[in-house]
Amino acid sequence: MTRGGLVAALLGVTAGVIGVACDAPHATTCSGDPVGKFRFRAEPVTGADAGACPFASDTAVTFDATIAFDSSTSAILCVDRTEAEPLRGRRDGDHVEVASPAAVANVGSCTCAVQVTESVEGNVLRAADGGSAPGFAGELVNRVRPADGGASCEPDAGDAGPRCGAPCDLRWRLTGS
Repeated sequence: MTRGGLVAALLGVTAGVIGVACDAPHATTCSGDPVGKFRFRAEPVTGADAGACPFASDTAVTFDATIAFDSSTSAILCVDRTEAEPLRGRRDGDHVEVASPAAVANVGSCTCAVQVTESVEGNVLRAADGGSAPGFAGELVNRVRPADGGASCEPDAGDAGPRCGAPCDLRWRLTGS
């Protein structure tokens, strides 16, 4: 069973970031003070500068999540999904940088084991009065790397196996309302 998170939907993998084995068969409680619950939309970033993996999808994804502040310098993003593991990190005011630990992912086009680290960086957008948080704007990134720390997941010159493209990144423009 996987923790279930963003990467499973975004990569189409069966396990990955926020998607490794988990002890809790229920939604994780988001600790800290909730800043806002958002409906996020992740639009794929394409083009030469995207660092895209060959298995990247051009499909947008939506998900619900809560952003909470745990202290004056820490933030948490909790995906509203059974067994989802929160992304934790830091904040500077309303600027948030959260990430998952590296986790093994099952990517069908890779001939080697890969790990994925998922991160979200962006800004909580406040109402004009500075109170409620009506939105979020930022970026979601999945960094796909060979699990053994190798330089590449490409087959040897004589190997006819599928091409993986790792190390590579998957990027999405992330908005929340």
